[in-house]
Amino acid sequence: MAINPTGPVKNFGAFTAATLAQILALVGTYFSTFAAGVTTGTIPANVLTGALDVFLQSAATTPGNQTTRTAAQLWQDAVNQFGTAINDPAISTNGLQYTLTIAQTGAGTLTLVGGTGVTITGTATVAQNTTRQYIVNLTPTAATFTDVLSGTV
Repeated sequence: MAINPTGPVKNFGAFTAATLAQILALVGTYFSTFAAGVTTGTIPANVLTGALDVFLQSAATTPGNQTTRTAAQLWQDAVNQFGTAINDPAISTNGLQYTLTIAQTGAGTLTLVGGTGVTITGTATVAQNTTRQYIVNLTPTAATFTDVLSGTV
């Protein structure tokens, strides 16, 4: 995550058990799955956010176009998952950066489509038995998913 060097992160407050839980959630891995029957549509809340390492395993046989939630919705998902501390200007201005890996094990091809305020840079398709990794930069009003790596399952 980028931190603004001109000012400290100042809204994390007292270090409590709740703060520790939020930090541990942020640095862990968040795993979601799509069942075989998932078809074209909007990706639900809390699938593309949740940690600094997010993993989506899709067994969908006809996933088609999978549209992200809007940038504002993705930001709110992250706030709900990590707490309001990520609204600190050092994070909200520069963005919360994390990796998203999508593995498509079903027979079809998943195509990631950006919702309002979301840009997909590079390859957006994830073919059968393929993984694709994105670096996501998320702010309250915009998100960029940049394709950086592909592999096989």
